[in-house]
Amino acid sequence: MDSEMILKWMQERKSVRSFTEQEVDTRLIFKIIDHVRLAPSGFNAQPWRFVIVKDKNMIQKLYQYSGYQKQLNTASCVIVLYSDLLDVHGKVEDVLHPEMSPDKKRSDKKALLETLEVAPDVLQSQGYIALGYLLLALTAYGISSVPMLGFDLEKVKAMLKIKGSILSVVAAGYGVDEGHAHHRLALDEIARLYEREERSLL
Repeated sequence: MDSEMILKWMQERKSVRSFTEQEVDTRLIFKIIDHVRLAPSGFNAQPWRFVIVKDKNMIQKLYQYSGYQKQLNTASCVIVLYSDLLDVHGKVEDVLHPEMSPDKKRSDKKALLETLEVAPDVLQSQGYIALGYLLLALTAYGISSVPMLGFDLEKVKAMLKIKGSILSVVAAGYGVDEGHAHHRLALDEIARLYEREERSLL
């Protein structure tokens, strides 16, 4: 039954750009983020960080910094998802699983620190996994949303005191409508299969 519900939310989730005046409870947003933090990441690095904005004056500033995108005029809240690799570096010991053997902890710590140094983009991109979880979790709780681009990111970072890289800005609230019907590329246009040739054992 649970798998059917998840698939249902995936089908129902659409981008909505106009919201009612009903406020989304702050406790509910933090409950959703508490679910989202369970998303997987390489080395369990958990590079995602969140800022929840409900202050209307700050949302108006975000509206200006977005180039005046209309969804921010009615959003109950805005969730800014960003990655902070400096903070990840400072929490390397914290993300190592306590059930790991000492040898495994040492090897994972070494690999994570090396990745932070030579391939930080790899870890930063893991934050988008949390974005998928976030959009689906919002839908599960009946909250509409739309991930946004086109911001003056430096101004957003300065206002919200963000150190790191902004990955997405999500406007959220209770939708006026359900959004447009899905319009996606066909499965055979986006997926390919390489399958090992079966060999007869006879």
